[in-house]
Amino acid sequence: MHRRKHKPYVFIVIALMAAVGFMTLQDMQKVADKNIARLKMAQYVRADEDPQTIPANRLPLYIEAGAITTNAETGAADFTPSALAPQTVAQREINLIVQIDHVPNTLTGAAEHISKLAADWKGHNNILNELVMDWQIENPPLDKMALFATMATESMSRSYWMAMILKRSWFDADPQIVMALGRTRAVNSYIFDIQEAARDGETLAETIAALNALQINFVMIADTLPPRDVLADLSAANDFFHGFILHERLPVR
Repeated sequence: MHRRKHKPYVFIVIALMAAVGFMTLQDMQKVADKNIARLKMAQYVRADEDPQTIPANRLPLYIEAGAITTNAETGAADFTPSALAPQTVAQREINLIVQIDHVPNTLTGAAEHISKLAADWKGHNNILNELVMDWQIENPPLDKMALFATMATESMSRSYWMAMILKRSWFDADPQIVMALGRTRAVNSYIFDIQEAARDGETLAETIAALNALQINFVMIADTLPPRDVLADLSAANDFFHGFILHERLPVR
């Protein structure tokens, strides 16, 4: 019997297919890496946590720094500092979160408290970047929020960016009202908290897609970091999504 001879081109085709497949996988890996690299990662610090114990991962910190409330008797804006006293947090950017129960019309009161708070933390040689307004309001006047952000940052000689924690519920009835926030360039980032933003039965991807539809740049406060493949997909599918502020402590790289 004659042995069947394999023609050389069969092996060449197989080799070429393997090479193309390998190159395709490499290209997909590069795209995923690029999508993940554009996302911002940061660490959330509650008032009862110690920023000094967070791993030295060089990620920015978002620190609960206090609350501004309206005095029921006088109508004045009262400031209550959090349990975290101003301190030096070496070799990383910090951002201060302030809860506020009203949208001020003037710089008197709330803005003065925020300015002093920033000066107190800055006085400890910190790299202070953002002052974050965590609005404790239902159906707030978004145009006034934008105006206050502009006034506040200008009163501090534009030394810091402003940021805002928003609620998804504000936009449920009319998503178009988000356009009012575009009236200021003083806000560096908008933030949503997954605890408020997620709806029953939604996946993380569906929640972020819904927020992405508002067409404002945002980051998400979340408990844990999703797996790498999920991160890549979230980044690729949502142009306005820019990362996570995490309660989970990420390791040193």
